[in-house]
Amino acid sequence: MKYSLAASAFTFTACALAAPTAGKTFQTSVQPLLSKNCFSCHNEQLKSGDLNLQAYTSADAVTKDRDKWENVLRRLEAGEMPPKGMPRPDPAEVKTVTEWIRGEFDRADRNTKPEAGRVTARRLNRSNITTRFAICWA
Repeated sequence: MKYSLAASAFTFTACALAAPTAGKTFQTSVQPLLSKNCFSCHNEQLKSGDLNLQAYTSADAVTKDRDKWENVLRRLEAGEMPPKGMPRPDPAEVKTVTEWIRGEFDRADRNTKPEAGRVTARRLNRSNITTRFAICWA
């Protein structure tokens, strides 16, 4: 009973984490909004804000250039983009895109191995030194 409850909790958590991006890909969720609302200014020729969104064609490209996409995410959520005077996307589309981007960042964070950090050399005391020498000379 205890194990089945733990297994169901794990399954529920795994499904809940996968739900926001389940069935949604870069090509089906993000690319249509970008092409309709962003490519007119953020393309190869104009690069408004030093950003060419046409260069990103896959989810891997988004996670590899995370700094720029965090900026895109922040501006979409704040309503700064597209700028005033330009056609606004449907709020549901914006929500879908922001959830997809956050989901990709979360997935990348889960799959990244943590850094060990700084490893400090440990100082040996007299007992440690004696033991080490005994092992080496035995």
